[in-house]
Amino acid sequence: MKTIRWMGDSTTIGATVLPGEKWLVAPDNTMATATRLLKEKFGESAISSFNDGASSSAIIDWYAGSAATPNKPLMPSLAQRMTTPEYQAMSIGVLEIGINDATKSTTTADFGWYLQKIRETFNQHGKTLVIATPNPINHPNLPQLHNLQIAIKSFASWFSVPLIDHYGTIISMPNWRSLMADNGHPTNTLYSVKGALAACTLDGLISPIPLHT
Repeated sequence: MKTIRWMGDSTTIGATVLPGEKWLVAPDNTMATATRLLKEKFGESAISSFNDGASSSAIIDWYAGSAATPNKPLMPSLAQRMTTPEYQAMSIGVLEIGINDATKSTTTADFGWYLQKIRETFNQHGKTLVIATPNPINHPNLPQLHNLQIAIKSFASWFSVPLIDHYGTIISMPNWRSLMADNGHPTNTLYSVKGALAACTLDGLISPIPLHT
């Protein structure tokens, strides 16, 4: 069995908003859709998925950890996470981050440095890192997010890290803005698209269970 932990911000959680400002977790969020598709292919017992998304988190929070705020939970450092039984049992970690970095104006240089340190930590513990570009946003900081997703793609190419390219696929869709629930969060329909993209990348990392005859 492959144990997958999904790391990132509120879009990792699957947060979406309905008319009237009712927040909920989209039933076909990225993790749920990808897990369903992979289990359909490889079998129910082939993978186990856990959602560690943290609302309002940025890349520094995932590497160095941070104190709790009114909008963000207490976050242990990645090194601390790796000492826990949950992360010791992890096979694959999927990291989708960047939206909050874009709105906080994290530089591409700093963002790239944190990506490299996260990769080093994964390698030290014998875990597989998968990196995902975030979905685009209806926000003035979209150009900054565009630069960050280029940095993610460059990082994935340079270090041969498996990549899920949400940004590149969604930004090419003429109607992508109509598939957003608000400025940063997808609708359930767009989350299902993200889940299918994630499953395509993860497919090559999941070994089918041998048949016993």
